[in-house]
Amino acid sequence: MSLPLSVYKRMPKRMSLSLGFDRYALHIDGDYENNYVEVTNLPAFEKVVVEVIAKKVVSKNEWDVLVARWSNDFRDIHLSWQRQGDNKITMYFAFSDGTSDYVHDSEEVVLGKWYHILAAYDGDTMYLIVDGVLKSSKSVGKTLGYNTEGKPLRLGVKPDPDWPYPSNSVIALFRLYDSRVFNWLSVKGLDLVWLARYNMLNYHNPIREGLVLWFDLEEGHGDKVYDKSGNGYHGTIYGLNYGVRWVRVRQYELRAEVGL
Repeated sequence: MSLPLSVYKRMPKRMSLSLGFDRYALHIDGDYENNYVEVTNLPAFEKVVVEVIAKKVVSKNEWDVLVARWSNDFRDIHLSWQRQGDNKITMYFAFSDGTSDYVHDSEEVVLGKWYHILAAYDGDTMYLIVDGVLKSSKSVGKTLGYNTEGKPLRLGVKPDPDWPYPSNSVIALFRLYDSRVFNWLSVKGLDLVWLARYNMLNYHNPIREGLVLWFDLEEGHGDKVYDKSGNGYHGTIYGLNYGVRWVRVRQYELRAEVGL
Protein backbone atom coordinates (compact mmCIF):
# COMPACT_ATOMS: atom_id res chain seq x y z
CA MET A 1 0.00 0.00 0.00
CA SER A 2 1.51 3.35 -1.01
CA LEU A 3 1.72 6.27 1.37
CA PRO A 4 -0.22 9.50 0.80
CA LEU A 5 1.62 12.27 -1.03
CA SER A 6 1.45 14.45 2.08
CA VAL A 7 3.53 11.88 3.98
CA TYR A 8 6.19 11.69 1.28
CA LYS A 9 6.52 15.47 1.31
CA ARG A 10 7.31 15.44 5.02
CA MET A 11 10.10 12.84 4.65
CA PRO A 12 13.73 14.04 4.47
CA LYS A 13 15.32 14.21 1.04
CA ARG A 14 17.80 11.49 1.99
CA MET A 15 16.61 8.84 4.40
CA SER A 16 18.97 8.18 7.31
CA LEU A 17 21.18 5.11 6.97
CA SER A 18 20.35 4.30 10.57
CA LEU A 19 16.75 3.26 9.95
CA GLY A 20 17.17 -0.45 9.37
CA PHE A 21 20.13 -1.47 7.29
CA ASP A 22 22.77 -4.05 8.10
CA ARG A 23 26.32 -2.97 8.74
CA TYR A 24 29.43 -4.58 10.20
CA ALA A 25 31.26 -4.54 13.50
CA LEU A 26 34.18 -6.43 15.05
CA HIS A 27 33.69 -9.06 17.73
CA ILE A 28 36.88 -9.36 19.75
CA ASP A 29 37.02 -12.52 21.84
CA GLY A 30 38.67 -11.79 25.17
CA ASP A 31 39.80 -15.37 25.77
CA TYR A 32 43.03 -14.52 23.96
CA GLU A 33 45.31 -11.55 24.54
CA ASN A 34 46.63 -11.63 20.96
CA ASN A 35 43.25 -10.65 19.47
CA TYR A 36 43.03 -6.93 18.82
CA VAL A 37 43.20 -4.08 16.33
CA GLU A 38 46.45 -2.10 16.39
CA VAL A 39 47.12 1.43 15.18
CA THR A 40 50.66 2.79 15.07
CA ASN A 41 52.30 6.20 14.53
CA LEU A 42 49.53 8.19 16.21
CA PRO A 43 50.65 11.52 17.66
CA ALA A 44 50.75 12.39 21.34
CA PHE A 45 47.74 14.32 22.60
CA GLU A 46 47.60 17.38 24.82
CA LYS A 47 43.82 17.19 24.71
CA VAL A 48 41.79 14.26 23.40
CA VAL A 49 38.30 12.94 22.75
CA VAL A 50 37.79 9.17 22.55
CA GLU A 51 34.51 8.00 21.00
CA VAL A 52 33.38 4.36 20.89
CA ILE A 53 30.20 2.43 20.17
CA ALA A 54 30.43 -1.02 21.74
CA LYS A 55 28.67 -3.68 23.74
CA LYS A 56 30.04 -6.04 26.36
CA VAL A 57 29.40 -9.71 25.59
CA VAL A 58 30.66 -11.66 28.61
CA SER A 59 30.97 -10.81 32.30
CA LYS A 60 34.58 -11.26 33.45
CA ASN A 61 36.43 -11.26 36.75
CA GLU A 62 39.06 -8.85 35.47
CA TRP A 63 39.30 -5.60 33.58
CA ASP A 64 37.95 -5.70 30.04
CA VAL A 65 39.76 -3.14 27.87
CA LEU A 66 38.05 -1.51 24.88
CA VAL A 67 40.89 0.80 23.83
CA ALA A 68 44.25 1.66 25.36
CA ARG A 69 47.59 3.23 24.70
CA TRP A 70 49.14 2.36 28.02
CA SER A 71 52.04 0.24 29.16
CA ASN A 72 55.00 0.28 31.52
CA ASP A 73 56.80 3.08 29.71
CA PHE A 74 54.10 4.83 27.64
CA ARG A 75 50.59 5.81 28.56
CA ASP A 76 47.76 8.22 28.03
CA ILE A 77 44.30 6.66 27.48
CA HIS A 78 42.57 3.52 28.73
CA LEU A 79 38.82 2.90 28.28
CA SER A 80 37.36 -0.27 29.75
CA TRP A 81 34.45 -2.11 31.20
CA GLN A 82 35.33 -2.80 34.82
CA ARG A 83 35.50 -6.32 36.16
CA GLN A 84 32.57 -8.38 37.41
CA GLY A 85 31.18 -7.09 40.67
CA ASP A 86 32.00 -3.48 39.86
CA ASN A 87 30.83 -3.53 36.29
CA LYS A 88 30.97 0.07 35.09
CA ILE A 89 32.29 2.00 32.10
CA THR A 90 35.58 3.57 33.20
CA MET A 91 37.99 5.91 31.45
CA TYR A 92 41.56 6.30 32.72
CA PHE A 93 43.85 9.11 31.66
CA ALA A 94 47.55 8.98 32.46
CA PHE A 95 49.73 12.04 32.90
CA SER A 96 53.29 13.13 32.31
CA ASP A 97 54.12 13.03 36.03
CA GLY A 98 53.52 9.25 36.04
CA THR A 99 50.14 9.44 37.78
CA SER A 100 46.73 8.51 36.44
CA ASP A 101 43.11 9.24 37.30
CA TYR A 102 39.71 8.12 36.10
CA VAL A 103 36.05 8.93 35.56
CA HIS A 104 33.36 6.27 35.51
CA ASP A 105 29.63 5.74 35.13
CA SER A 106 27.76 4.99 38.34
CA GLU A 107 25.40 2.56 36.58
CA GLU A 108 26.30 -1.05 35.91
CA VAL A 109 26.84 -2.19 32.34
CA VAL A 110 24.08 -4.32 30.81
CA LEU A 111 25.48 -7.28 28.87
CA GLY A 112 24.53 -7.20 25.20
CA LYS A 113 23.43 -3.54 25.22
CA TRP A 114 25.01 -1.06 22.85
CA TYR A 115 26.63 2.00 24.42
CA HIS A 116 27.82 5.22 22.83
CA ILE A 117 30.78 6.35 24.93
CA LEU A 118 32.55 9.68 24.63
CA ALA A 119 35.44 10.31 27.02
CA ALA A 120 37.56 13.43 26.94
CA TYR A 121 40.37 15.38 28.56
CA ASP A 122 40.49 19.11 27.82
CA GLY A 123 43.83 19.84 29.46
CA ASP A 124 42.27 20.33 32.86
CA THR A 125 39.13 18.20 33.29
CA MET A 126 38.22 14.59 32.48
CA TYR A 127 34.73 13.82 31.19
CA LEU A 128 32.68 10.68 30.59
CA ILE A 129 29.50 10.95 28.49
CA VAL A 130 27.40 7.82 27.90
CA ASP A 131 24.52 7.78 25.40
CA GLY A 132 24.57 11.57 25.29
CA VAL A 133 24.42 12.08 29.06
CA LEU A 134 27.28 13.46 31.16
CA LYS A 135 28.00 10.76 33.73
CA SER A 136 31.14 12.03 35.42
CA SER A 137 33.73 14.80 35.34
CA LYS A 138 36.82 15.54 37.42
CA SER A 139 39.34 18.38 37.34
CA VAL A 140 42.99 17.33 37.59
CA GLY A 141 44.92 20.08 35.80
CA LYS A 142 47.83 17.94 34.58
CA THR A 143 49.64 17.36 31.29
CA LEU A 144 48.30 14.34 29.42
CA GLY A 145 50.51 11.48 28.33
CA TYR A 146 53.93 10.09 28.93
CA ASN A 147 56.25 9.12 26.05
CA THR A 148 53.29 8.32 23.78
CA GLU A 149 54.43 9.65 20.40
CA GLY A 150 54.09 6.90 17.79
CA LYS A 151 53.36 4.17 20.32
CA PRO A 152 50.75 1.51 19.44
CA LEU A 153 47.12 1.97 20.36
CA ARG A 154 44.98 -1.14 20.52
CA LEU A 155 41.30 -1.92 20.43
CA GLY A 156 40.36 -4.95 22.50
CA VAL A 157 43.42 -5.27 24.71
CA LYS A 158 45.85 -3.18 26.74
CA PRO A 159 49.27 -3.09 25.01
CA ASP A 160 51.04 -4.31 28.11
CA PRO A 161 52.55 -7.83 28.19
CA ASP A 162 52.13 -8.06 31.96
CA TRP A 163 48.54 -6.80 32.28
CA PRO A 164 46.80 -7.05 28.87
CA TYR A 165 43.21 -7.38 30.17
CA PRO A 166 41.76 -8.62 26.84
CA SER A 167 38.20 -7.68 25.96
CA ASN A 168 35.17 -9.71 24.97
CA SER A 169 33.17 -7.06 23.18
CA VAL A 170 31.66 -6.04 19.89
CA ILE A 171 32.93 -2.68 18.65
CA ALA A 172 30.96 -0.82 15.96
CA LEU A 173 32.80 2.52 15.85
CA PHE A 174 35.96 4.23 17.06
CA ARG A 175 37.02 7.87 16.72
CA LEU A 176 39.75 10.10 18.14
CA TYR A 177 39.82 13.91 18.20
CA ASP A 178 42.65 16.25 19.19
CA SER A 179 42.72 19.74 20.73
CA ARG A 180 41.27 21.42 17.63
CA VAL A 181 37.79 20.11 18.42
CA PHE A 182 37.86 21.85 21.82
CA ASN A 183 38.82 25.13 20.14
CA TRP A 184 36.01 24.69 17.61
CA LEU A 185 33.42 23.91 20.30
CA SER A 186 34.52 26.94 22.29
CA VAL A 187 34.18 29.28 19.30
CA LYS A 188 30.73 27.87 18.54
CA GLY A 189 29.62 28.08 22.17
CA LEU A 190 29.04 24.32 22.29
CA ASP A 191 30.17 21.58 24.67
CA LEU A 192 31.12 17.90 24.70
CA VAL A 193 27.57 16.73 25.43
CA TRP A 194 26.48 18.51 22.25
CA LEU A 195 29.31 16.80 20.34
CA ALA A 196 28.31 13.38 21.67
CA ARG A 197 24.66 13.86 20.75
CA TYR A 198 25.44 15.31 17.34
CA ASN A 199 27.74 12.41 16.43
CA MET A 200 25.20 9.89 17.73
CA LEU A 201 22.52 11.31 15.46
CA ASN A 202 24.81 11.91 12.47
CA TYR A 203 26.64 8.62 12.36
CA HIS A 204 27.89 8.99 8.78
CA ASN A 205 28.58 12.71 9.03
CA PRO A 206 30.36 13.43 12.34
CA ILE A 207 32.03 16.68 13.30
CA ARG A 208 35.30 16.77 11.33
CA GLU A 209 37.14 19.55 13.18
CA GLY A 210 40.04 17.95 15.03
CA LEU A 211 39.10 14.44 13.83
CA VAL A 212 42.34 12.43 13.90
CA LEU A 213 41.07 8.87 13.43
CA TRP A 214 37.74 7.37 12.36
CA PHE A 215 37.01 3.67 12.06
CA ASP A 216 33.43 3.02 10.98
CA LEU A 217 34.32 -0.72 10.85
CA GLU A 218 32.11 -1.37 7.84
CA GLU A 219 34.71 -3.24 5.76
CA GLY A 220 33.17 -6.59 6.68
CA HIS A 221 36.19 -8.64 5.59
CA GLY A 222 39.98 -8.69 5.62
CA ASP A 223 42.55 -7.88 8.27
CA LYS A 224 42.62 -4.10 7.77
CA VAL A 225 40.37 -1.35 9.07
CA TYR A 226 40.58 1.94 7.22
CA ASP A 227 40.77 5.41 8.69
CA LYS A 228 37.94 7.53 7.22
CA SER A 229 39.35 10.76 8.67
CA GLY A 230 41.77 11.12 5.74
CA ASN A 231 44.85 11.00 7.98
CA GLY A 232 45.87 7.48 7.00
CA TYR A 233 45.96 5.89 10.46
CA HIS A 234 44.75 2.52 9.23
CA GLY A 235 44.56 -0.39 11.66
CA THR A 236 45.65 -4.02 11.46
CA ILE A 237 43.55 -6.85 12.88
CA TYR A 238 45.43 -9.57 14.76
CA GLY A 239 43.73 -12.90 15.40
CA LEU A 240 41.26 -12.62 12.52
CA ASN A 241 39.00 -15.71 12.30
CA TYR A 242 40.51 -17.10 15.50
CA GLY A 243 39.49 -14.61 18.17
CA VAL A 244 38.41 -11.66 16.06
CA ARG A 245 35.63 -11.88 13.53
CA TRP A 246 33.46 -9.60 11.47
CA VAL A 247 29.80 -9.67 12.49
CA ARG A 248 26.68 -8.11 11.04
CA VAL A 249 24.81 -5.54 13.09
CA ARG A 250 21.27 -4.34 12.59
CA GLN A 251 21.43 -0.57 12.43
CA TYR A 252 18.05 -0.24 14.12
CA GLU A 253 19.55 -1.90 17.22
CA LEU A 254 22.08 0.89 17.48
CA ARG A 255 19.45 3.53 16.85
CA ALA A 256 17.11 2.13 19.46
CA GLU A 257 19.77 1.78 22.16
CA VAL A 258 22.07 4.77 21.67
CA GLY A 259 20.13 7.13 19.43
CA LEU A 260 21.79 6.68 16.03
